[in-house]
Amino acid sequence: MSSPSASELSKAQLVLEKAKLSKAQNKKKSGSKAAAPKAVNTSNKENEGITETKIPHNWAKNPKHNDQLLTIIEANERYRRAFGFAHGQGSAPTSGGLTVAKVAQKIARELFPNSSVDDEKLGISVKNRVASIKKAYLTYKSKLGETGHGLIIDGKEDKIVEGTGIYNVHDKIRKKFKCYKRLHELLTASPVYDSSAVANSMTHLNLSILTSSSGAPQDSSAAACPDSDCDVPTQDPANIDPNTRASTTVPMCLPDPSLPSLSVPVIQRTPSLENAQALASPAPGSLKRKVDLFQQLVDAHRTLSNARAESKRQHIELKEEKRMKLKQVCIEEAKRQRKHEVDMMEKQMMLAQFKAGSAPLNSDTNSFGGFSLFEM
Repeated sequence: MSSPSASELSKAQLVLEKAKLSKAQNKKKSGSKAAAPKAVNTSNKENEGITETKIPHNWAKNPKHNDQLLTIIEANERYRRAFGFAHGQGSAPTSGGLTVAKVAQKIARELFPNSSVDDEKLGISVKNRVASIKKAYLTYKSKLGETGHGLIIDGKEDKIVEGTGIYNVHDKIRKKFKCYKRLHELLTASPVYDSSAVANSMTHLNLSILTSSSGAPQDSSAAACPDSDCDVPTQDPANIDPNTRASTTVPMCLPDPSLPSLSVPVIQRTPSLENAQALASPAPGSLKRKVDLFQQLVDAHRTLSNARAESKRQHIELKEEKRMKLKQVCIEEAKRQRKHEVDMMEKQMMLAQFKAGSAPLNSDTNSFGGFSLFEM
């Protein structure tokens, strides 16, 4: 049997190398397919019997978590203060050195006690959720306007007309944001979101409560006796008999029912049509005040315009006066210069005559007939 040649041996080696390379590639493919992502390690005996609760990724799909979050915040005055909500009844406690992030982590740990997610991520999720709830409340409130917001808060949703813009917004609130009223209670007294206490001198003030009988302050003795026996109507001083005025003042509360009642029945009168129109029409005093204010503005504007015109006129006069003074100075300077030149010419002529050996001339005459140079 003849031995293989060198070319055949080289071919055989190439075939073997290709076979080894293809085999290695097949092993890599099979290994990558078999490797699956490992789940949570359950081989640890300490974790046996504990189910892992992950924090929900979508709060909107878990309304119970939203309700629990608001309940936790409402129950703790410190949490209210941290997130800028209105304080509850009583004195507001201090923050205790806790930042908003720390407070959010404490709330998250109460909300998700069995979660394996670290406290920092839980706190960030809770903090972002509170911010989004506030933003949603303010957005819906802006869309409702004062009228729609007042109807919902007062429980008069049945008065909202179907098909209007307020109705559509209320329908979204009813379906997607059921905690609208709770957010109103949490934010209604917060200075960050409620600016009703801020006013200026032009803000209209409702002073009817100072004159209405329902808003009049009650006497301390009447407030202390809420029984029906204490309901003694007040008397008009103009309708009381002088002899009755001199008698002893009747107390608001009568402890003994056997005592005679000194109450005077109050006659309820229905206002006539003329009185109703008079009440509806604005008072003459208010119109006069408005006219006076407008006249004051007109007078102030006229005074300012006159002052500006007077200032401009004075400026022009000063400028013209300065120009005239400068012109006069220039004229005087020109005269002085001409006189100086004439004097110099006379001096030169006298000097020329002296050099020529002629008799000296008077300063006021020349060689032309004894006349002055200025008289020619």
